[in-house]
Amino acid sequence: ASDHASDYILLIKLFNAWADSDDQAGFCRKYGLSSPAMQEIANTRKQYIVALEQEFGISSDRFYNRHARSADLVSIIVGMCMYPNIAYPKRGKWWSPDNSAFVEAGSSSVLKGYRPSDESYEGTDLYLVYIDRQEDSSPR
Repeated sequence: ASDHASDYILLIKLFNAWADSDDQAGFCRKYGLSSPAMQEIANTRKQYIVALEQEFGISSDRFYNRHARSADLVSIIVGMCMYPNIAYPKRGKWWSPDNSAFVEAGSSSVLKGYRPSDESYEGTDLYLVYIDRQEDSSPR
């Protein structure tokens, strides 16, 4: 789903496109990526898959992985795993439910500088997932 503005979805799509590419080195040159870094990500992914299969009996069988390319489902799962680090739109800003603090996307985020407007998004299912939050001493 190309309408998803998410760092996680962007990274998943980027990795999948690289993995599916016939010329992975050319793909990296075209998009300014590090070929060794992408290979390391692929190796780490394989290690996780093996560990999940051996330690927990979680299979990488197609049946269990059938929703892997569903951006909607992946974003829901990421959001659920990151709770309470989910922010919602209110008064044109992103707010954290745990302490009603204002949250802003990081400088490398695809959402950097994006501000939800009250009319468009308040009361909708739109949300922002964040990893950490820095305290802001400026007046609100």
